[in-house]
Amino acid sequence: MIGCVIQARMGSTRFPGKILEKIDEKNNLLKFLINQLENTKLLDKIIIATTTNEKDNIIEEFAKQNKLEFFRGEENDVLNRYFETAKKFSLDAIVRITSDNPLVDPELIDEGIEIFNSKKLDVVTTNQTNTFPYGVVFEIFSFKALEEIEKKASSSSDREHVTQFFYSNKQKFKIYNLTSKIDASYICCSIDTSNDLKFIRELIKKIQKRPILLDDIISTITESPKLLDINNKN
Repeated sequence: MIGCVIQARMGSTRFPGKILEKIDEKNNLLKFLINQLENTKLLDKIIIATTTNEKDNIIEEFAKQNKLEFFRGEENDVLNRYFETAKKFSLDAIVRITSDNPLVDPELIDEGIEIFNSKKLDVVTTNQTNTFPYGVVFEIFSFKALEEIEKKASSSSDREHVTQFFYSNKQKFKIYNLTSKIDASYICCSIDTSNDLKFIRELIKKIQKRPILLDDIISTITESPKLLDINNKN
């Protein structure tokens, strides 16, 4: 069983509560992300992995209202939260998404799953090539590989960043790096600040079709490059 596990919490340092901010007239950020993921063909489950912190009770309520599976675990030991989530739902493979990235491409996820299955890999990632827009990223890894790093990763950084141990020990894991055909790393689609939220709102207003795919993002920015001024990180 392949499950998408979305790490989500209200306690962002820079932008608290951002994942429940409205992104369009109907959806908050988290719901928009769920809508995108529901267009995948190869995912068996979508699960929200939040924390036991009281302020994340609202995320549990969101999950219940939207009839979504959820798990509550460690706030800072995110690796353990993923491991316990995967174990509870008997997942063979995990697609990792962070909740502040609402524009993940469902077709790209399916492509990644197909590669993961056909090549019998430990990890498929978009994070190591720096060719995708920041925020249009995901990772796929086997439960077996997750279980191994749960046992071996000891640093607080490895525990917080979940998959860091894979890339620090590349010789021990079969890792495949997905690369975008067009270098779109200059686009930031992750929501870390209020300006990022403004950018995403304006971007998705210009794209009429749903789900929004990577090609839609790139073509829209090509046609309207001034949008990048909204959350220019330079």
